Amino acid sequence: MRHMRLVFLLCSFFIASTASAQMPFSDGQRVDIRFEYVNGFIVVPVVLNGIFQLNFIFDTGAEHTILAQRAITDLLQVNYQRRFTLLGADMTTEIYAYLAPSISMKVGPMLVRNRPILVLEEDYLRFSDYIGMEVQGILGADFFRRYVVRINYQRQVITLIPPGGFEPPKGFTSFSVDIERSKPYIEAKTVFKTGGEKTLRFLLDTGAALPLLIDVSSGPALEMPEQVVPSNLGHGLGGFLVGYKGRVKELRLPPFAFREVVTSFQDRSGLPNRDSLLVDQRNGIIGNLVLSRFTLIIDYIREEVYLSPNRHYNDEFEYDRSGLLLVASGPTLNEFYIYSVVDDSPAGEAGFKPGDRIIRINWMPAAFLTLEGINRRLRKREGKRIRIVVKRDGKRLRKVFELRKLI
Repeated sequence: MRHMRLVFLLCSFFIASTASAQMPFSDGQRVDIRFEYVNGFIVVPVVLNGIFQLNFIFDTGAEHTILAQRAITDLLQVNYQRRFTLLGADMTTEIYAYLAPSISMKVGPMLVRNRPILVLEEDYLRFSDYIGMEVQGILGADFFRRYVVRINYQRQVITLIPPGGFEPPKGFTSFSVDIERSKPYIEAKTVFKTGGEKTLRFLLDTGAALPLLIDVSSGPALEMPEQVVPSNLGHGLGGFLVGYKGRVKELRLPPFAFREVVTSFQDRSGLPNRDSLLVDQRNGIIGNLVLSRFTLIIDYIREEVYLSPNRHYNDEFEYDRSGLLLVASGPTLNEFYIYSVVDDSPAGEAGFKPGDRIIRINWMPAAFLTLEGINRRLRKREGKRIRIVVKRDGKRLRKVFELRKLI
């Protein structure tokens, strides 16, 4: 079997795709797909081959659709066509995937047959641990790029509109975007803490549970602010992407502007295969924690984006005030473990360690909570006292700390 080496970053891959779609509407009609918005991700229900009810992330930053759990297509007795060798998020670890042809997918009332998808040999993504609900894959742009896509974050509805039936909506501001490999890119002005202002090119990425990411190695005079904390920036193939969290002074998409935006800073200058990584020539990502402040419309055919602010437009950009990064585990994802601890943070000073299992938080048994619910508690006001019981090496430890601003 022929091996191919591909670069895989932020859930993108490059294969030829052909598919036929059976749609329950004609020009001028539209279809609504309901979703759940969980921990900064858009999660849609997908029925695979009319049998398996699954959850996929709706991802404008992914070119193609990915199934993370091979056991599902094995049960369907899929005849895989090709095995790929991919590179993980650290750009050094080799991982593997297969091309599965002729897959049927039903998303809401929309049915697509004979679609090739990429199936990971193992669940390298482990989205369920990071999101706190069962997620089996990514719904990429190959599914929706032929339509005008409207995402209403407040109503939690995605509407797919045939291009012939779309008219520019009233009450929206339009922006020109570049659609490259089915992914939308937009230019926005970014004002840094040092006072410098740059016009940067960002990917509009609904698969990113963050406000903003900037690759400081992607252009001259791009620097991290002085006040940053080491952080895992997001989850990619093979693990978390590492970097720093800080803030930019302002992000501008005139007439819209956001101040003190929590920003992930990444430096990829020392990575192998850097030239392949930057084939899309972007400076960063605008993710869901900015996009969810709007009703968002992406017109892939005409290369236009429309934005209309919703009631969350003026919300402050919150960030964890504990120094803990948690993951979910167990059959029902209600067991919570500490993945990492930031040094010189309230949690670090209290003596928490990676691998500690959270048993109780503020007198509430952890099993009664969700990962999203615990994370919300760790973003509360400065000075809020947090009491946590953890289990380590068979022993229960009680720890108390006060939340404080880290960035």
